[in-house]
Amino acid sequence: MSGVRKTPCLLGLLVALCGACSPSNTSGGGGDGDADGDTDVDGDIDGDGDADGDGDTDTDADGDTDVDTDVDTDVDTDTDTDVDTDGDTDGDADWDFDWDDVCDSQEFEISMEPVRVMLLLDESSSMREAIAWLPGRSHWEEATDGMTHLLDDPRNRDFYFGLDAFPDGTIEYFEGCWDPCCADPLCMMTHMVRCMSLATRCNRNCAVDLAPIVPMDRAVISGPAMTEYMGYEFLPGAFTSTPLVDQMRYYLEDRSSTPGMGDFYAADDQSYLVVVSDGDDTCEGDTEDPSRVDGIVDELGRVARELVSRWHIRSFAIGFGDTSGDMAHELNAIAENGGTAFTSFFPVGEAGAIQAAFDAISSSIVSCIYDIDEPDAAADPDEVNFYFDGEVVGYDPACADGWRWTDASTPEHPQVEFCGAACTRLSDGEVSEIEARFGCATIVW
Repeated sequence: MSGVRKTPCLLGLLVALCGACSPSNTSGGGGDGDADGDTDVDGDIDGDGDADGDGDTDTDADGDTDVDTDVDTDVDTDTDTDVDTDGDTDGDADWDFDWDDVCDSQEFEISMEPVRVMLLLDESSSMREAIAWLPGRSHWEEATDGMTHLLDDPRNRDFYFGLDAFPDGTIEYFEGCWDPCCADPLCMMTHMVRCMSLATRCNRNCAVDLAPIVPMDRAVISGPAMTEYMGYEFLPGAFTSTPLVDQMRYYLEDRSSTPGMGDFYAADDQSYLVVVSDGDDTCEGDTEDPSRVDGIVDELGRVARELVSRWHIRSFAIGFGDTSGDMAHELNAIAENGGTAFTSFFPVGEAGAIQAAFDAISSSIVSCIYDIDEPDAAADPDEVNFYFDGEVVGYDPACADGWRWTDASTPEHPQVEFCGAACTRLSDGEVSEIEARFGCATIVW
C-alpha cells in the first residue's frame, strides 16, 4: 500500500517543478488558480481536492476516503473493512472471524464421577400404618414423598439410583397377594379364613433373594421406575415382615453379575446403601429369646463394617419411629458402622424430616470431581473455562477455590475437580447447570 501512494506524489512533484520553469504560467500551470501544478484548488500536488497530499478526498494522510489513519475505508483504526477495532472482518469486538463478541469456543459435556445409591426400602405390612404425628398419612406415602424429593434434587442429576425393597417379590406376586380386606385388621377379623388362606399361599414374608426391583441406572432413567413402583395400590404387600438383617447380608456377597447392580461393586468408594424402615427386624432369630435384639444389633454392625472393608460400600439409615427402642438400636448399628459422617440414624418424626435426611445424605456424598467427555480433536485443553449457571469459575491449581485438573500431567485431562466455595455450591444444591467450553483463554483466580 505504501508504494502505491508514493508513485503519484512523485509524478506530481515533477510536474510542479516543470511548471515553475515556464514564464507563461505564473499561476501554477494547472489552470486551477493555485500554485501546485495540479488541476484542483487545494494547494497540494496530489490532484484530489484536499490539502493533505495523500491522493484521496479526505483530510487525513492515509490514502483512503474515511477520517481515520489506516488504509481501509471504514472509520476505525484497524486495517480491515468493518467498523470495530479488532483486526478482523466480522463486525464484532473480538479477534476471531465470527459475529458473537466472544472468542471461538466449543461446548463439551461433563458429568459427575459416578455416585451409586441403592435404596433398601422396607415394604413390610407396617409401612401402611398411619404416621402418629400426621393422621391419615402412611409411612409408605411419606417415604414416597421423600424419595421423590431425592430424585428431583438437581445436585443428584448425575447419581445412579437403584431400589431394592424388602421383603422382595415380583410385581405380579404382590398383586396376586393383595386383598384390601386382609390389609385392614378389622375386616380381616371377620374374614379370617379367606385371609389365612391367602397368607398360606403368599409366603415370601421374609424373602430377600431377588435382584433389585429397579435396576441401578442414572436418575433420569431409574427415578421414574421407582416412582411408578411405589405408586402401586397393592404395595406395601400384605403378610410381609421385616428381614432387615438378611437384606443387609445380601450385599456382602459379590453381586456384580446380578442384573440391576451395574457398577455397585466397583470398590471405588462411590457406592452407598440407604436403609428406610419403620421397625426392627422380625425375621432373625428366636422371637422368644431375650438376647435376640442384642444379637441382631451386633450382626448389623458387623455386616455394615464388612461392607466397607470388603466392597467400600457405605451405609446410611432412616427410620420412622422413636429414637429409642429396638428399631433405633438396630438402625443405629448400621449408621454407626456404615463408614459415613452420620453415626446415628435419621429419625422421621415430623413433617419435612425425611426430605431433610435425604438432603443431608446428598450433600455428604455428592462428588466435586467431574468426568470430561472427549472434545473435538482441534480443541486446546489449555484453553478451557467452566461456568455455574452462566457465571465463570476460575482456575486454581492449588484447589483452594475454583477448579483444577485432577491430574495435570495427563495431556487429555479426563477429570476436573471443583474446590472450596465452588464445591460447596455443588454439594449444597445451589448450581442448576454446569457448562464447559474449550477454545477461550483460561480465567485464573
